[in-house]
Amino acid sequence: MKNSPLESAEQKGFIDWLRNKHPHLISFSIPNGATMTKREAMKMKNEGLLEGVLDICVMLPFGKSVFIEMKRVRPKGRLSDVQKDFIKKANDLGHDTIVAWGAEDASIKFLRYLEDNSF
Repeated sequence: MKNSPLESAEQKGFIDWLRNKHPHLISFSIPNGATMTKREAMKMKNEGLLEGVLDICVMLPFGKSVFIEMKRVRPKGRLSDVQKDFIKKANDLGHDTIVAWGAEDASIKFLRYLEDNSF
């Protein structure tokens, strides 16, 4: 079985597609998985970095936003328990989330989300 691109490459592919197809939206990554020293990690945590927050936030019209978690296609990525907890809490608060396996899946799910929500 052939390995798929790294999660970061999939995320870049989705962000490139999103910014090209929907330039009026604001999208940004959330660097929770960034490599840093223990000291940098503690500083970031003290400044509000929250474990489990999904990879991307897309700001939409009418005060809406959606959080997107990117996973590898192969080997198939899995959500951590803290990510599952974030998704539940975000959804309970009325925020929307998408979990995608690769850039293509993210694009399809995002377009479906836009259609389902009349954006």
